[in-house]
Amino acid sequence: MRILRTLSALALVGAMAGLAAVGDQVSVPGQVPAEGLSHTVQVPAGLTTLVCAAAPELSDAVIDVDDEFAQEIGDAVTALNAFSFPRTGASGAATLGVLGGAAAELRDAGELHEFSELNEQAPTVLTVQPVGDIAGLAAGTSIFRVDAGDLRSISAAPCVSPSSDLWLVGGSGEIGHTATLTLANPGRTPATVDVELFGPLGAIDAPLLQGIVLAPGTSTDLLLGSHAADVASLAAHVTSSGAGITATIAYSQIDGFTPQGFDIVTPSVAPTTSLLIPAIPLTEAFTAGGGASPSATAEGSAVRIVNPSEESAFVTVTLLGDSGPVAISGATNVEISPSAVFEVSLAGLPPGDYALQIDSDVAVTAGAVLSRGSGERDQSWVPAVSGNALATGAVAGADRLLVTAPEAATVTVTRWDDEGTLLGEETLEIAVATTVAVDLDEAAAVLVASSAPVISGAVYEVLDGALLSIMPLTPDANESHTVTIRPIN
Repeated sequence: MRILRTLSALALVGAMAGLAAVGDQVSVPGQVPAEGLSHTVQVPAGLTTLVCAAAPELSDAVIDVDDEFAQEIGDAVTALNAFSFPRTGASGAATLGVLGGAAAELRDAGELHEFSELNEQAPTVLTVQPVGDIAGLAAGTSIFRVDAGDLRSISAAPCVSPSSDLWLVGGSGEIGHTATLTLANPGRTPATVDVELFGPLGAIDAPLLQGIVLAPGTSTDLLLGSHAADVASLAAHVTSSGAGITATIAYSQIDGFTPQGFDIVTPSVAPTTSLLIPAIPLTEAFTAGGGASPSATAEGSAVRIVNPSEESAFVTVTLLGDSGPVAISGATNVEISPSAVFEVSLAGLPPGDYALQIDSDVAVTAGAVLSRGSGERDQSWVPAVSGNALATGAVAGADRLLVTAPEAATVTVTRWDDEGTLLGEETLEIAVATTVAVDLDEAAAVLVASSAPVISGAVYEVLDGALLSIMPLTPDANESHTVTIRPIN
């Protein structure tokens, strides 16, 4: 397994297409359908925009810290890999550039288009033009790896789409934890942002996180510990008026002088009554006596659930493994107080590759954290995602792909290397509520197409599994937009 050691972006050549229907009602004066009946027309898709996380900055870059206590980063490896997949035989033009700076077209390099020499200390924006009336199909990954020092970890974060309503489940305001919320505005108009924080005791009063103005092409970093001191389990709701924005949390933990991992928390789906979290690889349980291997699943592994409603939620958490659902002891009909955050432990469960299903009587959202090792640890945060019939990933350095089908599905996984060479195409029949592992075989890009919505995540394991990161695949951004024409009285 290898991690790319240069900043690069890649555009894959091939012919792929996928459609998802979204309907909006629009009144058009002067256009009255025959016999007064409404009808629909097609409208073009827009740009596909993804924002990729910057390489992490140490907390002493944000606040003054005595040299004796300053963090050490070690020898870090960073990479930014992004792909634009063609549709119907042609790819949309793609550009990549630092947020607020000049963007350059992805260059041709054999069967790939390549871009390099990006500024790794700022968010980066990938944009792909539509192909006809179909949105560009894109994916990107920000990779950070360091094998020693305070940020000892591997982190593979997917590039994310702008939105006006985002939920982030992860981080802590306790001593030894650093949770930095990064807000980025890739648009052309200002955004006014409000951030709500939730903890185990309910909503957190954070007036200074209201009315944050982001100019076009800018980002800002906010230390959540300054607004939620000593709060062990955080969740954040980020809303924007004006431009759509992106939000991520760079989260690290240290116990004295012992690193406990670093990762980028990316957005989970909006609260709903049925949630799915992809790619949960559990290893042998951590043993308090110290006999466990460095890759053991540690006690900090958990599902974190936030209930933003004004009434209690009753929640059940289930593993979805290679043989179907697996019950978690003590995770049935768990009560979560209004506006509160609650965690269900994943430690001590049977080893295997899983996904998580969360069912609730009121709308909630969630994320999972997987912690590896004893003493020095690493951790990976995985958001709740929606199922999709088409998803892509920039997966250089990943070991395997975990695909879970909530309903029975025929799934085709296509893999390419970093030279644009097709490595193979594999078709799987996945039973209901089942997870299947696919070897990525040095793949740099992957596409998952299925007959029914599935969830997928790439698993990165290095140092014999002591360092772990999970990267959900990127859903197809295409929406076949229709508008309904109806008569006006």
